[in-house]
Amino acid sequence: MDFADTQQRASALRLPSKAWLIALIAAFVFALAFASMREASERSHEEVLTALDAQVRFAVISVDTRIEVEIQQLRDLAASERFKRREFDEFFKEARAFAQRTRRQVVLFDVPRNTQVFNTAYDARLADGARFMQKSELDSLRPDRPYISNLFYAPLVQKNLIAVGVPVTEGGRILYLLGVALDPAEILSAVKEATLTKGTVTAVVDRNGVILARSAENDRYAGREAPANATKRPEKSGRYKSATFDGVPIDLSYLQSELTGWAAVSFVPDRSDSKWPLAAALIAALAVVLLGSIRAIVSNAGRRRATDSGSADKE
Repeated sequence: MDFADTQQRASALRLPSKAWLIALIAAFVFALAFASMREASERSHEEVLTALDAQVRFAVISVDTRIEVEIQQLRDLAASERFKRREFDEFFKEARAFAQRTRRQVVLFDVPRNTQVFNTAYDARLADGARFMQKSELDSLRPDRPYISNLFYAPLVQKNLIAVGVPVTEGGRILYLLGVALDPAEILSAVKEATLTKGTVTAVVDRNGVILARSAENDRYAGREAPANATKRPEKSGRYKSATFDGVPIDLSYLQSELTGWAAVSFVPDRSDSKWPLAAALIAALAVVLLGSIRAIVSNAGRRRATDSGSADKE
């Protein structure tokens, strides 16, 4: 075997002179794959954000419906003739029967005196009354609007509760507030019903930014101040980027209720900076280079074998 034959055999293993064509195709595949994957990623991300918007609307409707039921029941109770005649001993019996039927703690609150007239958690009327609301909440009462509290701790039952009440007026002046205490677990059930998209979390925060209920890990986070208070934002609804308690970046959608002033928020981990489209495009381009190179080498080797066979036949 002479030197020329050895050189010819070695050249068969090298890439063809049109290797630039493989590189050009690889670059085209990279650009096409990256654009396609990026578009798909953005479309998927927008679909998730749209789902978050739907979840917060559903959560607000669900929670508001539960609160409106309580308000209507209290208005019906306040229409009692015994209450209108201020026969509180007899009205207490009605309120206690209502409390037993609905599994509620009913409170009749004297607004001017800032004391409870009675509380169905006790067996009789309160002789000296007890504080029920903070002064700042008293100042915010309106004759034409129900009272809905933020989350508060109730020492009597040693748990967090929410108060819902209806004002009772006379001559435009609020004299009494008839209210019930709600367990936040009832808000939690509404929040869980609203969270339909896998990998997302929905929560309701009160006007102070305290978490009332959370669809995931509720026991861990309920009662804590949320990392960002959506109720303090100038717009009543929208989206923004935030972070979890652990600092994980998230995309968040929120909607503030006109009835309660609470905000429903739904969020998902922020994937906008994902490197997957770039990685997928690089893999596609490398596959083109690899497969193109293998095909060229195999093709060259085939041609070489054909040439050698032809030479042997001539000899």
